[in-house]
Amino acid sequence: MEQVIYCKVKVKKNHGLPPKIDSAEEDGLTSLYADIRTGASQCPLPVDDQVPVYHHIDNEKCRSLDRHLLNLHQELCLNKTDGSLGCHLCPLKWLLQGDDCYYYSDVTSRTWNQSQAHCRMMGADLLGIKDQEQQEFIKRTLKQRGEETYWIGLYRDGDDWRWVDGEHFNSSLFQIETQSSGRCISMITGSGYYQRDCESVNKWICVKKAVRI
Repeated sequence: MEQVIYCKVKVKKNHGLPPKIDSAEEDGLTSLYADIRTGASQCPLPVDDQVPVYHHIDNEKCRSLDRHLLNLHQELCLNKTDGSLGCHLCPLKWLLQGDDCYYYSDVTSRTWNQSQAHCRMMGADLLGIKDQEQQEFIKRTLKQRGEETYWIGLYRDGDDWRWVDGEHFNSSLFQIETQSSGRCISMITGSGYYQRDCESVNKWICVKKAVRI
């Protein structure tokens, strides 16, 4: 699946209605105004793989949202060959893969709990790896960043390993290298997954759902 980075969108408030598009920079990354989410939550959801269409709804806010989403779609969405009309966007400094956005930190000064708290502040969680395709994407992107250690969202819960979303760890996906009595898991570029003391400091990876327009 192709990795796509979109441009930065400048918007301004519109007195409680969805934001007006001010301008777009082709060489930037994506930044979307939170009112789009707020407006969308008040309107019927679109059918999968379609651009939201609210013009048939007797609600001016929904019709206004529809117009702005269509404008965003025209500005940002690449031409697609699979026949679908919508696309997914990520915030500034995040990478898009499938339906998800990934954030790789650039500092090394956070514990596991601090890293998770930072992810939550951005509406995300520490990385949860749930399938082989996702794991391969993470490995490819980490190779481009040099040898580093990153916290992921896997921790010891009693006798089991659990992801931060509550799902149990599937040990068939990868093996955890036991090198300490730590209860949190880090991922080392080009190496593997290791137990670490949760109070040690590392970089971290966050993940959250992309904004769909």
